[in-house]
Amino acid sequence: MRAYFHLLREKKDQPEYGRIQNKEIKVDLHFHSQIELYIIISGQVDVLINEKHKTLGAGEIAVSLSNDTHGYRASSAADVIYLVIPTRLLGDLAQSVENKYASSPFINDKSIFDKVLDAANKVIDTSNELLRRGYLYLVLGTVLENIGLKEVDEDHSTHSDAKLLIYVSENFKKELSLSHLSEKFGYNPSYISGYFKKAFGVSFSKYLSTLRLREAIRLFETGEYNVTESALESGFGSTRSFYRAFCEEFHCSPKEYFKK
Repeated sequence: MRAYFHLLREKKDQPEYGRIQNKEIKVDLHFHSQIELYIIISGQVDVLINEKHKTLGAGEIAVSLSNDTHGYRASSAADVIYLVIPTRLLGDLAQSVENKYASSPFINDKSIFDKVLDAANKVIDTSNELLRRGYLYLVLGTVLENIGLKEVDEDHSTHSDAKLLIYVSENFKKELSLSHLSEKFGYNPSYISGYFKKAFGVSFSKYLSTLRLREAIRLFETGEYNVTESALESGFGSTRSFYRAFCEEFHCSPKEYFKK
């Protein structure tokens, strides 16, 4: 499915970090305003950042900047460290990444990798918050120097508005329309329509349908709802509109999809 707005991560005001060891990795395409790093210690991880795809191996780093679409896959066990850093923590570094994108979001340099890995391990291990922030700055300063930052132009800009996306993500089960969002946020309906087309490559109604489909699938897989109940609980006005949207998205019926 298309990239989704990671609402829970967007709302978190503190860094997230950790290590994934001896596990398969499956992170669907998503985006948020934080900077996210995947540091590959062993194994192979397929990474997609915006339209750039690469299979990363040991000693490589993936860097996703604010609102970059990114996802990860590793079919066999991998060992990675991940860091998710809210932009509010950037301080003086904020201006260096504002309205920028990475011409090369993948780093393959042993000396840089060793430096970043050492600092990332200290981020995880230290209990001193001041030291942790210092190590985060060291990581950011190192990677930002090596990803070819360039000014955003019209081809790369998504005109991201977190408040708008958060509202849609929290209210997609209700009746939503461009006119409703226009009244709520004071934007021209044509601007909102263009924003979704620019950011996601689909109309607002298609984006809304995608959110509802994700929720319907999640509800059904809990075992507490049948397909019809899942559809209605997710915001679809009828089972007919749900089936039509489902078949358009997955090219099969819900029954066939869940059977797979």
